[in-house]
Amino acid sequence: MHALEQACFSTPWSLAQCRAALHNPAFMAFGIWRSRTLLAYISAYHINGELEILNLGVMPAERRRGLAQILLHGLLQAGNKMGMQKTVLEVRESNFAAIALYHKFGFRPAGMRPRYYPDNGENALIFERV
Repeated sequence: MHALEQACFSTPWSLAQCRAALHNPAFMAFGIWRSRTLLAYISAYHINGELEILNLGVMPAERRRGLAQILLHGLLQAGNKMGMQKTVLEVRESNFAAIALYHKFGFRPAGMRPRYYPDNGENALIFERV
């Protein structure tokens, strides 16, 4: 998973973080595959009635196919079935497509984490959906 994330989705997880998540019973992930190739995935933790979305990644060549919407919808449905009362996530300020997608799904701004992303020091916007 680590090499895939690095190559296809440019997510900031380290190998240690991936291993820790996969062994945590509160972690869940969904993916869309075609011919043994992962096209898109979403991952989250569910703790104390809150669903925290960690990553939503779509391979660049597949970004216009609505895969992010499919995965986000599926994750939110799973969260509802588990009785999650709130969903939160962080997103880069410059990721206008993700921000528009989250607004479409009823997420609202809830704060900011200054200099959250280590690669460039960009701020993270916090969104929540109750």
